[in-house]
Amino acid sequence: MTADQKEGMVSIIGSAYFQPISDLLEKLFQRPAGQNLNPVQVGSMENGYSVSICVLAVLCLESYLMRVRYINRKHPSSQKKNVLDFLEDLYPSFPSLEALTETFVLRDLLAHNHLWVIEFLWDEESGMKLLGAMKDSVSGDRKYKEHVDIVNRKTKLLELNVLPTRVSRKDVGKVLRTIWDALIYIEKQNRNQCYISHLAARFQGKHIRFGELISDIHKECMSTYQST
Repeated sequence: MTADQKEGMVSIIGSAYFQPISDLLEKLFQRPAGQNLNPVQVGSMENGYSVSICVLAVLCLESYLMRVRYINRKHPSSQKKNVLDFLEDLYPSFPSLEALTETFVLRDLLAHNHLWVIEFLWDEESGMKLLGAMKDSVSGDRKYKEHVDIVNRKTKLLELNVLPTRVSRKDVGKVLRTIWDALIYIEKQNRNQCYISHLAARFQGKHIRFGELISDIHKECMSTYQST
């Protein structure tokens, strides 16, 4: 008889998000793009799936960043509470911190339900015409103020919609591409802290590497809306 062997693990669930994200992408792309798209909103189905995917994508990255922090727990940067500050300090040459920060801005405004007061006119032929939209002053933080173009109601670099009702599959494409690029960069620094390039998910009845799926989705999303 042998004694029980003690084992351990760290509760990082980053890759567990891949299949749920793929499932939501499949549902999103089963529906026509841009239904009821206007300056105020996009159709509720597209909006609902899009905001869900964007939130899950950032949560996926944040999970991996906690693993990176754990592995680098002896590095002085690990004491920084903000994960973006930690990442910047650990990898000063990280190439897309501004874009990545904007995905966190979008995640925050969706997860914390930033409220907007919207005024519009309704016309039977042209639908909704936006008159004005103002965010509740209680919502938002420093990174929101630094990274959002208030006039256009979009982030400055990626042009992600910050009016929650306008978030669409185009935002999905940008967020997924930015998140995946960040994960691949982290993997290249140390595969032990984030080995994801080989992982696959099931999409439309086929198993496909998640990185390939994101590339395909990004191209499709960016070609759908040329000026939204």
